[in-house]
Amino acid sequence: MKQMLTAKSLDAMPPATAKRYEVSDRKVNGLHVRVSTTGAKVFYTLVRPNGSRRDVKIGPYPVVSLADARRRAMEIARDVELGAFDKTPEDSEASALTLGEMIPKFIEQHAKPNTKD
Repeated sequence: MKQMLTAKSLDAMPPATAKRYEVSDRKVNGLHVRVSTTGAKVFYTLVRPNGSRRDVKIGPYPVVSLADARRRAMEIARDVELGAFDKTPEDSEASALTLGEMIPKFIEQHAKPNTKD
């Protein structure tokens, strides 16, 4: 279903009965809100990086306002168009710690200070 989303219309949306439902925004292409059976409302935007469909979570309503969700959806769409979406640094794998390096670091930084004995 597609409608002009407003704060009033978001507040008035009833919880889903059997399965969650989505309402798309008419103002910003790709922006939609999912309403769950518990009544929780979460903003998502639909993008197609490299031709594959992907829903990107923006955040829950009312923590993320409608204006912020629209702004973030447009930023994500811009990043997809410019090819900057999901770009990671080339050396991210090289700088990741191995398990053997991580365990002693965890013991020093967390386990020793937080253990009484």
